[in-house]
Amino acid sequence: SGAVLSIGWAKERRPPPSSFSDYDQKLEFWDHRWESGNTNWHRDWVNPALQSLGHLVGLPYDTEENGSNGEEASCSSSRDNSNTEQQLRVFVPLCGKSRDLVYFATHPYVSHVLGIDGIAKPLQLFAEEHEHLQLQRLPSEHDNEQFGKWQGNKIELWNGNVFDITKSPESQAMETFDVIYDRASLVAIDPALRQSYMDTMGRLIRPHTGKILLVVVERVKDLLEGPPFSFSQEAVQELYGQQSWVKSVSGPLAGEPDPGDDLSKWVSKYYVIEAK
Repeated sequence: SGAVLSIGWAKERRPPPSSFSDYDQKLEFWDHRWESGNTNWHRDWVNPALQSLGHLVGLPYDTEENGSNGEEASCSSSRDNSNTEQQLRVFVPLCGKSRDLVYFATHPYVSHVLGIDGIAKPLQLFAEEHEHLQLQRLPSEHDNEQFGKWQGNKIELWNGNVFDITKSPESQAMETFDVIYDRASLVAIDPALRQSYMDTMGRLIRPHTGKILLVVVERVKDLLEGPPFSFSQEAVQELYGQQSWVKSVSGPLAGEPDPGDDLSKWVSKYYVIEAK
């Protein structure tokens, strides 16, 4: 069983400034996107990467027993998760209000999922839109908390800076994660902060057995534009290959295409990264 974590939303309580001077500026950019409804990265379906490649990180998808949107992976499953040997902890950075969170929270092989986002609104909307997960806002325990907190059935949400997640007092007792699901996170990170992001992921992933299911976009034109920033196979191999905590990088892997891709601009590519 995993350590008890915190979760979160607190619009009125902004996280303390990060060590990066332009943190507030970047946060305001994404806050404006959510407030204006300009969230073209959000999908109203479970990402095809989970459906076709989830088994590679220990989370098989049962297409016969789950609906086409795959929203509740375990509710109709005949598998008895009380006898399941695999009980995996899942981390979802920059999660927004992704339906993939529901998939994880209801999957019989998942014991706990933690999502984090710097913007409060999508976390609030997620809790309201998925009442069956019973996400409840937790009161602040002290004035200098770095994260807002919500907690529900097998799921927690944190509102705060992803770069601070391994530095805050609230995370000192946090266990590492068996699976990191990176679908819209790496591609949104400022290129100047990528190594800091890699360092954070390296501290969160479980040594020896942890895996990352990575979804990136590869642009067919305007290669330097972003976010989302384009990642070629060479760029993924170079970035993860130089990390001391990475054992292997597999991909791009053949998987179901994302119907949300604008094929005139980019295509989604899937990778699995294994920890040493």
